[in-house]
Parts: sequence; C-alpha cells; structure tokens
Amino acid sequence: MTAERNLSTYALAAVVALCGVAVFQFFGNTVRGYIDTGSLFVWWFSQWFNPQSETEHGPIIAAVSLWLLWRNLQADKDADATPRTGIGLAIITGALFLHLLGAAIGQARVSAVAFLLYLEGTAWLLGGKRWGRAAAFPCAFMLFSLPLEFLFDEFGFHLRLAVIDAATAIAHGLGIDVIRNGTQLLAPDGSFAYDVAPACSGIRSLVALTALCTLLGYLHFRAWWRRGLFFLVSFPFAYVGNVIRILAIIVAAEWFGQNAGAVVHDWFGFLVFVVVLGLALALSAALKKWLPERIEETGRKGDEEREDNNSTEHQCLCGTLNLTPWLTTSLTAGVVLLLSALTCFGVYRLENSAHGGGTLVKLTAEGQPAPFPAYLGLDWAGRNAPITPVEREVLPPDTGFARTYYQSLEDPRVGVLVSVVLSGADRGSIHRPELCLAGQGWSVKGRFEHNFTVPGFPLGIPATILRTERKLLNPDGQEVTVPGLFAYFFTGDGVILATNSQRMSQSALDQILSQKTHRWAYLFAQTDCPDGAEAGLARLENVISQAIPPVLDPPPINSFVPPGF
Repeated sequence: MTAERNLSTYALAAVVALCGVAVFQFFGNTVRGYIDTGSLFVWWFSQWFNPQSETEHGPIIAAVSLWLLWRNLQADKDADATPRTGIGLAIITGALFLHLLGAAIGQARVSAVAFLLYLEGTAWLLGGKRWGRAAAFPCAFMLFSLPLEFLFDEFGFHLRLAVIDAATAIAHGLGIDVIRNGTQLLAPDGSFAYDVAPACSGIRSLVALTALCTLLGYLHFRAWWRRGLFFLVSFPFAYVGNVIRILAIIVAAEWFGQNAGAVVHDWFGFLVFVVVLGLALALSAALKKWLPERIEETGRKGDEEREDNNSTEHQCLCGTLNLTPWLTTSLTAGVVLLLSALTCFGVYRLENSAHGGGTLVKLTAEGQPAPFPAYLGLDWAGRNAPITPVEREVLPPDTGFARTYYQSLEDPRVGVLVSVVLSGADRGSIHRPELCLAGQGWSVKGRFEHNFTVPGFPLGIPATILRTERKLLNPDGQEVTVPGLFAYFFTGDGVILATNSQRMSQSALDQILSQKTHRWAYLFAQTDCPDGAEAGLARLENVISQAIPPVLDPPPINSFVPPGF
C-alpha cells in the first residue's frame, strides 16, 4: 500500500508540475512592452540581469530560499507528511484565480505572487503539513526577488528626499555649508556638486536590506511577532545607513574635493549594509538578553504531536471518503487539470478579446504625437524643446513625445513649457511627473485640482496643479528661491483624468470588467511664477486653452470622469 501511495504521489506531482508549466510558461505574462514574452519565467528571470530593475540580488534570494526549504525539512522530519488534498486544492485554486486577475490588469508581478502560491499549494497537496510549513517562508521570501521598482515611485521618492534633508541638516550642524537644490547637493564655492539619484537614496539597497533583516529575524527567532519586527525595522535601518553614506560623501568632498566624494560614492556602498547589519544584530542581541523567548512562543511540542496524531481527520478527500490512492490521485489530478485549462483559456480570452487601446492624442502619419502649433495667436511664440537623455533612457524606445516652449512676445522673460508623453506598447511607461521634478531641482510645496476652460471641451480639462519651487544662485552668488506651477493630466481611450490614482483605477476596472485597454499619455504645462501664483495660473490657462485643441481630441461627454473620482 505504501509503494502504491508513493507511486500515485509521484504521478500527481508530475501532473501538477506540467499544469504549472503550461499556465505560467505559455500563459504567464500578458504585458508585452519592455520584455516581449508570454512566459512568466522569462519575464521574471530576465529582471535579475537587468540593471534598471534593481533586482540583481534575485539569484541570491532564490538560492537562499532553496536552502531555507531544505533546512526546514531537515528540522521538521517528524511532522505529518500525509497529503492534504483539500488545503492544497484550495490554495492552488486561489493562486490560479489571482493569476487571472494579474493577467486582466496587466501586472506580471501579481502573476508571480500567484506562482508562489501555486508552489505552496503544491507542497500541501503532495507533502502535507511537513512540506506546507517548510515551504511557507521560502515562498514568501522569494517575493524579494521580484522587480519592485514601483517602490521608486512611492516610498522610494519620499525616502530619497528624507535622506537628503537629514544629511543636509547634519552637514550644517557640522559647519559644512552645503546647498540643497531639489535632489542636488552643492557647495557654495562650486568645489563639489552631486545629484542624489534614486539608487543613492537607499531604494536600490532597500529591498536587499529588508530581505537581510527579515532573514535574520526568521533564523534567530521563532515567534512571528519578533520576525515581523525585523521586517519593519529594516526601513528605518536603511534610512540611517543611507544618511550616513550621503553624509560621508559630503564630508569627503568638503575636506578633500569632488574626486574624494566620488571615491566614497563608488566604493563605500557596502557601508550601508555594514550599518544595517550591525543594527540588526544589535537588536537581536538586545531581544535575546532583555526579552528572551518563552516556551509558549517557541512552540508547544506536545500540542504539535497531538495534532499530528489526529492529522487523518484533516485529510479531506482521501481521509473522509476512504478512497484508494490511485482514485484519489485521479480525482485530484482531474481537478488541477480542469482549473489549469480554465485559467489558460481565460488568459487567452483576455489577450485576444481586449479592445480599445485608443488615445485622445492626435497622431502624425508616423504615429507620433501631433506637434504643438508654432504660434498661439499674437501672444506666444513656440520653439521645440529637446527631450532629455534620461527620459529617453528610462522610458521604452517606442514612447512618443511632443514638447514646445512658448515665450511671451510681450515679455520675453515669461514662458510656458508644454509637453505630451505618449505610451507605446507598454502601457505602464506612464507615471506621475512628481517623480521627475525632484531630479530637476524642484521641490513640491503643495497641490490642488483645477478645471481648465478649453474651446471644444464642454466640460473642460481636469488637471492636478503642483506648487513648486527651486533654489538657484544669482550672479552675485546668493541663493534665491524661484516659485512655479506645474499642471498635468492623463488621457486614455475616451477619458481625461486629473490624477494618477484615477488613471490606475480606471485602467484596472476597464481591463477587468470589459477587457478594454488604454494607450495612456500625460500632458503637462509648466511656468515659473516670480510674479505670483495667480499670474502664473492665468498664463497656464491662456496657453493650455490655445495649445491643447490642436493636439488632443475631446472625449465623449459620457466618458468624462470628474475631479475627485
């Protein structure tokens, strides 16, 4: 009977593995922009060797996860390994549903999480409690191997500014007169100048540092609240480590010049890891000394043994129905095959029934955004504004651009920059522009929503307006503050939206409910406001009302989404 059960388990393992390969290899990725592949594995693993994804630690995470699985299995040899059919099928069902959701919203990361859940469900299905418990943390730890550059857009953006603020304040306290201009750090005498890029703010190391702290907590403690504490403290620890690194660069540059600061920047990246590792080990030692784990936290062995003795009560299909191993295997394999086939069909339908993909942006014969007019009445003269190399490098090569700087014919000192950025094959190449402003030296001081009155657009154009400012040195070497206004909005297939959260919500809902896709674009208008915010807003109104109609079609009235959606 044991040989028959083992043989049936191997057969079921083969079926589950083949189903997983079929789903995630051939129907695993519906995003075909940066990486044109239908395989989740190709998409995922290629990120590990793409420097822009900041996921070069992926192979290390995978190797550690495999070691953790082996370690857990060795440490829990006496646990019940009877297959838990019901638990396994429930987890696999949820994983495949989650994959369908990821395919619908065009998020391969969601599908990657679904694959990890599929592995966890497989562990319970084939190896019961022993394998299920052993695989739980390794599968969760593999999340750190995912490309998480979206953190750059949100948490990383604020971390970047916080690191710069703290390093600048400490430098001032040490008597170093450094000037902060957005994300730039400058010496008043010009002896050094640095731009704190997102990677230098700690976001490059944040995921790896969080993984390191989480691993230390898992290995040193058994209580989950202690392990969770190590995950949480990784964020302030990473902040402290990167403040020390940026401060070291400033001090080196102040004492020995620009080249010395560059040496610290290039060779002292490990300093962040040393600081974080030291803090984590100190916390571990403090917890063990002042708040040691009790037996209640480390586990009640007797209770576990009693639970293992009663494990047959939880064997679901196999235990309660008293089926033979081969019949149980056949039924379970049939369910997995059916669920996998339905998932593949669902992803196929999503990919081939998607419609839309249109845009309100007017296009040239070459498929690029229509250029802005050369003149706006008798008030403004326009000239083409170049696209920066950074934008060309970061965004996909098929991203479309149109950009013009309008100079007032009445007062040449006054101007307004207008731009269109149109996504290509990858609909995720559009982001909120606050992220770029910091790198250009601007600080965002406030925001509000405004509805621009534009001819041909009966309901106007809803937009987000940012109050900005930047610090510059005048010809006398004195620091001056230049205020400004930055207005932007997003356009899709028949919609105009004021905020990025509206865009993300609209995109997800349309893809899930009607398989409709959008070719998103964002348009912005920017002006300096030395004459005050009211005058600057009037300039934006004037230019937008004349520059937008030649490059944008008005949406249907019934597709309009009002501000605050």
